[in-house]
Amino acid sequence: MASQTDNPYPRIVNPQPLIDLFSSDDLMRSVWNASDLPAMWAHQLKARLISELRAVDPAWALLVDGFCTRHDPPIQTFGELFACPTPPRLVLDLTKRYAKHHLQTKTQLPIPIAGAVYVLSMLVALAKCGESVTSHSEDQVLAQAQELSRQEWIDERTRSWLEG
Repeated sequence: MASQTDNPYPRIVNPQPLIDLFSSDDLMRSVWNASDLPAMWAHQLKARLISELRAVDPAWALLVDGFCTRHDPPIQTFGELFACPTPPRLVLDLTKRYAKHHLQTKTQLPIPIAGAVYVLSMLVALAKCGESVTSHSEDQVLAQAQELSRQEWIDERTRSWLEG
């Protein structure tokens, strides 16, 4: 049995990093400009879930493949997952973990984009599955969704998910 210390995704105890996901300081640590974010977000929504999850953990891709290909209609992209009226909770949880991995390891995925995937995964699980995929309170998730919806680079479709 793995111990708590073996978990590569520790719980966030202090909510301040979650609150600061979309601050300008995060963009300054990135190689990307704020003007790049709309196109990068559009690209992320079209990215294939299985490919992206496989890059973090091949086992996740195997789990998601079964859920997504059998879903009616099949879910292939992040955008399809977030738009789905009945998304699989497990897929949302693994998508949240994917985003958390990118937030914690500072990969090439810009922090605001990873943050948006993180927040949407939690919000969609609450709104459409009626279940949480996080230790954050519902109020914390809703506050983050509000903050994300205020970002200039967020498109109207995403804004409707955040505000709906």
